Amino acid sequence: MPPPPPRRILLDMDPGVDDAIAIALALRCPAAEVVALTTVCGNCSLDDATQNAALVTQLLASQEPIPVHAGASGPLRDGPRYSATSVHGPDGLGGCRQAYLAERPLLRQPSPPSDHALVEALRRYAPVDTLIATGPLTNLALALSQDPGAFDGVRTVIMGGAFGAPGNMTPTAEFNVYADPEAAAQVMASGLPQTWVPLNVTEGVVLPESLLQHWAERHPGPLSRFLLDCTPCYLDFHRRQGIEGIQVHDALAVAAVLWPEFLRFATLSAAVETEGRWTRGQTVADLRQGVRPWAGAAQVSVALEVDAKPLLLRFEGTVFGG
Repeated sequence: MPPPPPRRILLDMDPGVDDAIAIALALRCPAAEVVALTTVCGNCSLDDATQNAALVTQLLASQEPIPVHAGASGPLRDGPRYSATSVHGPDGLGGCRQAYLAERPLLRQPSPPSDHALVEALRRYAPVDTLIATGPLTNLALALSQDPGAFDGVRTVIMGGAFGAPGNMTPTAEFNVYADPEAAAQVMASGLPQTWVPLNVTEGVVLPESLLQHWAERHPGPLSRFLLDCTPCYLDFHRRQGIEGIQVHDALAVAAVLWPEFLRFATLSAAVETEGRWTRGQTVADLRQGVRPWAGAAQVSVALEVDAKPLLLRFEGTVFGG
């Protein structure tokens, strides 16, 4: 019996080291066909995120690099723009991008920035069956306001939020949601079929530095070299938190699409707090048992647990070919 056709996936990202690892998984897995990538300001500036996406997709593409389209340069509402360059390095890739571009300039330039980037990509590369978003949700909120019909038949998987757990930007808020709470609130309340893979689950998948070194020795080549080059700053950040390795948050959103058997999901009543003085950006979910659905909240699928060890073994076999 022939295998099912690969999923046609559109990625919406703010690369970011963990986004780059997620791109590697999506591009190397035969069950996925990445049709395009849209970028958003988040871990770094929009320009850095877009250049990073173009570099990583070119580095990993087996044939022609996939198209990259620059999206929103800031949140829906005027206000501070948050970045994570202290985590991901000054360019979002640990400071290694310019060296790689000097070796091999981009063969395919990204499209110029546009607030219509995501809706145009959904239409241009249709059919898209899965949208994976691993940055602030600004592009998704804009697309929903511009052309909600572009999402017909599209399942959306989001790395974001922290459900019943602490955040990493504030005591209650995770970075991707906190960077644009209004966008996250609109997406969650939109009625889109959506699955959230939150911080409190992604924190459970830690890629040890020793395993990165082992992969480099066992699978020498451009990808293992790139992982060693882009991760030192990210490793340092985690080391300061007492973690010996890196948390691959965004790769888990891709894994949730490709290998859902490694995660446990539940449907929860949930909403995004946009007004709270201390809780702005919090993803609020009703975790009580045996109660009626929370009136006015969205019903969304949320990952609750992950089996990390077999997932990392599958990751190695998929990305490096054994």
